[in-house]
Formats: sequence, C-alpha cells, structure tokens
Amino acid sequence: MANCTHVTFNADSPNDAQWDESGVLLVPSGEGITSVIRASLVDNNIQCSNILQRSFYGWEFDFCIDSMNFFCVLQAYESGQWLLICELRNCGWRDIFFSKRGDTMSTGLNLIHQVLSLDSRFSNIRWHCREQFEKGGSIGSKTPT
Repeated sequence: MANCTHVTFNADSPNDAQWDESGVLLVPSGEGITSVIRASLVDNNIQCSNILQRSFYGWEFDFCIDSMNFFCVLQAYESGQWLLICELRNCGWRDIFFSKRGDTMSTGLNLIHQVLSLDSRFSNIRWHCREQFEKGGSIGSKTPT
C-alpha cells in the first residue's frame, strides 16, 4: 500500500476549546493532544517547530527527519475522533535529487504511528491514503504504509 498520510484516532483528553460569551469559538480544541504528540517526538530526539493555531479549526507543527520537513495538522473529525494529516512539505529541487524521499516518508509516518500506538490516551488508530480519504471511501489500515 502507498504511504497513507491521514490518521484518525480517539483521544482521552479534555476539551480545551475556548469560546466567548456569545458562543463564538475563539480557540479550537486539540492543542493538548498536539502538545502530547509533539513532546513524544521531541523525546525521541526529533526536531520540531512550535505549535501554532491553524486558522479557526486546528493546530499545526513541523518536524524534521533526514533534512526533510513534515507538516502536521490536527483537527477534530467526526464522532469524537481526531484527524492528523502528516505530509512532507514541498522540498523543491531536493525532490529531484533526494533518492531517499520515500524511505524518509515511511520513517516519519511510522514514527507518528509509534507515538500514537505507545500512548494509552490514543485508541482506534486508523491510517488513510489522502485520495481515498478525500473521496470519503477510505478503508483505514492499522499502519501508515
């Protein structure tokens, strides 16, 4: 199977969203979950950017393996689940010359899978390929590749 970059999962985590007095969402939920994932990567000696709010709906950060940058976005999904999208950033000329791009992609996705799988707060972990996920017909697998 091709590398699957979308993972859905359940998380045992409090709702950390913030609303104003009139019920308008100010800060989306998921920052705590994103912090846990990022901290686990850092604990594995992976260089990560700071966490930033992604528009009105989620959280994002980058991490780097073998000089390749991964872009991760976490957002609420359906039925209490979360969606984490983890893809390589556009690398420009490196895509042409970097022969280990596929290996690096697999390494990064497997690392995210390990982080989610080894933390008891996360369950029902299912990986999806982007094209299938966007069509709504994705059958998730238990591994990213």
